[in-house]
Amino acid sequence: MPYVDKSSRDKFRDVDFPYIVSRISKIGELNYLITKLVLCFMRFSGESYRTYNDIIGVLECVKLELYRKQASYYEDNKEKVNGGIMEEI
Repeated sequence: MPYVDKSSRDKFRDVDFPYIVSRISKIGELNYLITKLVLCFMRFSGESYRTYNDIIGVLECVKLELYRKQASYYEDNKEKVNGGIMEEI
């Protein structure tokens, strides 16, 4: 979960996330940046099964959290607008 305390968040206060994201013009570039961040983390943490396992776990949790907090609401709203598939059966 990305719910870290304020002191942990403050470490990243100077990172200009909007600037970084504004430079992305293709989804492959987002993939590249995420991969580069993960590889840099691994370089500092040291290559091991645990590091790979932890990173894969983080990526899976990010995916699930994005769906739970964002995509599911988007889908629910689109279903209200367009109707649901279950209503057609």
